[in-house]
Amino acid sequence: MTSGRYYGSKAKFAKQLVAFIVDYLENEEYDNVIDCFCGTASVSIEFKKQTNKQIFASDKLTCLGTTLKAVQD
Repeated sequence: MTSGRYYGSKAKFAKQLVAFIVDYLENEEYDNVIDCFCGTASVSIEFKKQTNKQIFASDKLTCLGTTLKAVQD
């Protein structure tokens, strides 16, 4: 997982957040995950680990999108 640390980072609780969302969507079918304002991509990366779904992430900081793309490929 990325280790970006800034105000608003979800890196510390990404695993629990994604587990909660996956559990909430247990009876739903979905192929993609959209992570708007992905920041350090910690939530996106965790979704990929837990679900192996296709991830779409967006953030104003383009270098972070590059990091996510590298992890997905």
